[in-house]
Amino acid sequence: MLFINEWRFCVRQPLILICMVLMPILALLLSGGIQEESYNPANQLQLSHIFLLMMILPLVLGALSPIVFLRDTNSNMSELINCTSITYTKRWLLRYGIMVTLFFMLFILCFFMALVGFSLEFGFSADFFTLTILNLLLLVLPSILFTTAFSMWLSIYWQSTMIIYVWIAASGIIYLLLGSMAGSPVLAGSIVINDSFYNTMLWLDPYGITALLESINLAKGYTSIELLTNRLAYLLLTVALVYIALTKKPKEKVHKEIVDNLNVAKLSQQANTKNKLATHLPNSPFIQLIKVSVFTLLHSRITQIILLIWPMIIFNEVISGISYAEAMSVISPNSIDALNLVAFDLFSVLGTFAIALWSWLICSRDKSYNIAELIAAAPISNRQLIGTHIIALGLMIVLLLLLTFASSSLAQLLAGSEWLFHHYLVQLGLSGLPLFLLGTLFVCLHHLCRSSMTSGGIVALIILIKFTPIMTSLGMTHTLWNIAGTPLQAPDNFWGYSASISVYLPYMALWIAASLSLVLLAISRTHRGTGLGKLSIMNLPKSVMMSFSVTFLAGLSLHFALVDEKPLTNSDKREAWKAQYETRFAHWQHKAQPVVVHIDSEVDIYPTQEFANFKLIYTLENRTDTPIKQVLIGRYGNYAFGNINLTGATLIEFDDDLNQGIYQFAQQLMPGEQRVMRANFSFKQSHYWPHRSHQVVKPKFTYFRADPLLPTVGYQAVYQLHNAQLRARYKLEKIENIAPLERLKEKEIETDTYKWTSLSTVISTEAGHHAISQGELVSTWVTGNRAFYKFQTKQPVRAIATWLSVPYAPLYQKINGTTLNVFSPQTNEAKQINLKAMADTLTWFAENRMPYTGAQLNLISTPDIGADIDSGGYALPQIILIENTVGFRAMPSKDAGFDPRYRRAVHETAHQWFEYGINNGVNEEPSFLNKSLAKYIEIILIEKHYGEKAMLSLIELEQKRYELSQRNNIQVPVALIDANQKHDIHSRATLAFAKLRKTIGDKPIIATLKTLWRQHAYPNTPATSMDFVRALKRHVTSTDHQLIDELFLNKTK
Repeated sequence: MLFINEWRFCVRQPLILICMVLMPILALLLSGGIQEESYNPANQLQLSHIFLLMMILPLVLGALSPIVFLRDTNSNMSELINCTSITYTKRWLLRYGIMVTLFFMLFILCFFMALVGFSLEFGFSADFFTLTILNLLLLVLPSILFTTAFSMWLSIYWQSTMIIYVWIAASGIIYLLLGSMAGSPVLAGSIVINDSFYNTMLWLDPYGITALLESINLAKGYTSIELLTNRLAYLLLTVALVYIALTKKPKEKVHKEIVDNLNVAKLSQQANTKNKLATHLPNSPFIQLIKVSVFTLLHSRITQIILLIWPMIIFNEVISGISYAEAMSVISPNSIDALNLVAFDLFSVLGTFAIALWSWLICSRDKSYNIAELIAAAPISNRQLIGTHIIALGLMIVLLLLLTFASSSLAQLLAGSEWLFHHYLVQLGLSGLPLFLLGTLFVCLHHLCRSSMTSGGIVALIILIKFTPIMTSLGMTHTLWNIAGTPLQAPDNFWGYSASISVYLPYMALWIAASLSLVLLAISRTHRGTGLGKLSIMNLPKSVMMSFSVTFLAGLSLHFALVDEKPLTNSDKREAWKAQYETRFAHWQHKAQPVVVHIDSEVDIYPTQEFANFKLIYTLENRTDTPIKQVLIGRYGNYAFGNINLTGATLIEFDDDLNQGIYQFAQQLMPGEQRVMRANFSFKQSHYWPHRSHQVVKPKFTYFRADPLLPTVGYQAVYQLHNAQLRARYKLEKIENIAPLERLKEKEIETDTYKWTSLSTVISTEAGHHAISQGELVSTWVTGNRAFYKFQTKQPVRAIATWLSVPYAPLYQKINGTTLNVFSPQTNEAKQINLKAMADTLTWFAENRMPYTGAQLNLISTPDIGADIDSGGYALPQIILIENTVGFRAMPSKDAGFDPRYRRAVHETAHQWFEYGINNGVNEEPSFLNKSLAKYIEIILIEKHYGEKAMLSLIELEQKRYELSQRNNIQVPVALIDANQKHDIHSRATLAFAKLRKTIGDKPIIATLKTLWRQHAYPNTPATSMDFVRALKRHVTSTDHQLIDELFLNKTK
């Protein structure tokens, strides 16, 4: 009967009812999201369960624990409840049981909705039901038992709602951090930091997730010794925690301690003390209020703990990573590197939680002591009260900034790093202002809400929206969901804040206006901390209405500016655009269309003004057997169509939404006939989006890649969506994505033809800059303050024209008739290392009768522009981009067995043969041919020029990387030639070639590469990964075929 009464109490609580509604809806939304095709449906369901457990349990535990555990304390009924006939132990065990039951029922609802979602998507499967039951019993139930016991102990010992919120929030954040360090597949950017830590998490993970993921693809997944031991250990720990909670003496409440100590002597002493200090107190009530608010925070135990551990966290983060560049590489760091480690994640996230807590403490202090009405009756204006709270919070933020400054500087001093005072001022200022504005918003919300619980819930929702992808999951992606924040990117030593500083002021102006509007509303419509009065929009002061109008107009202006610069602002819009493109123009893929055989380009680059003008002349040729009457010409959705003219044709139809035009010839384009297309357009650097793409024009670095900037001719299959669920969502025709192993294993077939073009380029740029493009540098000249460079390719190249302009001269070397150029702002050993790697690679291929066909090869140091330069390097036809930090600032660490700069340059240089020599980059061919084969070149060149020990060090490094990446890897096993995952195409490929050459030697592998080059180099048909496997088998004995199949064709995890 008592249990039923407790249950009735719970189901009548509004917050619990809200959880019962929202949690299943969230589970259904997550299960209905776009799933990775590299995971099987059962594993995808597993990920959904894990995500729900990790993200939802801490939230509902923190939100609901005070309602059940502290209801008598919060209602000031503790003494009355203690007088009832129910024993202390029975009462708390009853509450513990009802909480466990409630949480378990909520997760049953969540997992049931996830099961429904997956069954609707993939069809019902008994495996889905089995997984759901097993996860509920082995993951969810023990986790609920343990975390609820922990919450009960907090409630009994501290009897404080705030303590519960802080501890559970901290525990949830810490677990997410630990999960990320253990390589959790549900947390973006997760990576296993080391094997020892991972093995520790196998046994000690509170949720048992790590142990389950370790053997998820094995039959023994739920019976592994690690998982069962982990679950049993936490069950025993739960029993111990419950026992301790029920036998531990509660901590006395502070206000009761004060009441107990009140006596006449004390009062007399306090009065005397006040009289003595009266002359020292400031006369201004405003200053006194600020002082009271600040000291309220500083006297809080939680604040003291925060201020104690804050510098420790900052110091540890900086000292541990300040010199790290990548595996086996270190840098000579400075203050930019130091603050980048903390300013854009730790400071922002932890600082937000700190100000959320502090805003709660100072704004709810009067209510918690039941003196809010007394304060409201005092001769203090509402403006003063709100202002003091904001200023007090600002002072605490300044204190955090000072602690960050001191601890980071100390770490730099001990690390021997270059200290840049001006950078501290700039970076901490840029990081502190958003935090102050967010704190201002929090203070205003607390003043506007009568209930601290309501304001706390709104603050928690803001934090959830700000730091999680929940709005993206709901299909409402926008940069403004980063509340009181900006898309400011971390600076680097190449170009400082140039990548994103332009976005800071517009966003900050909007959030300043929003904060000011809320401050004015709180001042005008609240009464000295007692909450919002009667709100009538018509009766609002003109200043409030004007400020909200200005904020609204600023938000609209920023939104339209974002859309104007980048119409396809998020992934949903890009997917919709592609789906619409296929729906509208899919029939064009079967129509005969001309191909681009030559491009004449005149590119005028203005780095200081941050724009460029393009004049292009396409030579189009009909290489089909039928005459062509109409041509489809278009540009990607983020760019204006521009001025495009086709000789002998007129524009008869244009689609504004898709940026595509249909041109019709007056006289048909006959087979073998050519026509000319002219396109003129301009590119202006965006000012509201960070510059992280293949189109950048800045004074220190300018880079344009043809794809997706240039106009296209004919239907573009690259725009097609390939995810099956996306295609079903947009009602597109199903396409069968057959891997090369299945598509080409039966016989050799011609899969494609080269879509290459010759290039003739003239680039003009500012005097003092050096222009770079494909082809031979034919001539240079200077006219006025403009420098001109003319390039011409010897033969057609893959149609990815590229133009760059940099303000530094190259280090060059001529080898076998090819000019090698290395462009970098640094003049150090790294230039020579990269140049040597390029020369060694060209020499090796020339010695093996696979000569480089270009007149020059350029390697350029780049800033961190994101794009596809995720491994620090990116290859284009006759051009290599190497990220400045890892390629030119870094140097080998003391324990490095080889030089990572040399390895990376060799790898990217090898792409000139495998990606831009015998491969056409078709969608059906994964990364084996253009990326994995380059790993073999790394092995042999490092061994040739640095010795066997260096080569074995490379193998050892890749072995460690592969083993770590395989931890928590739940993807469907694939053959190496079908792989697209980074750890497969790099680490696994290295290990495969190391084992292969150890068994059969280098001779058959090199002979295979020669065969591929001879049979598939331009103008022959492009090679495929199965061409490599078949050619390799022809050069070895039949006894080695099994090894080849095992390494390249078997589907192993």
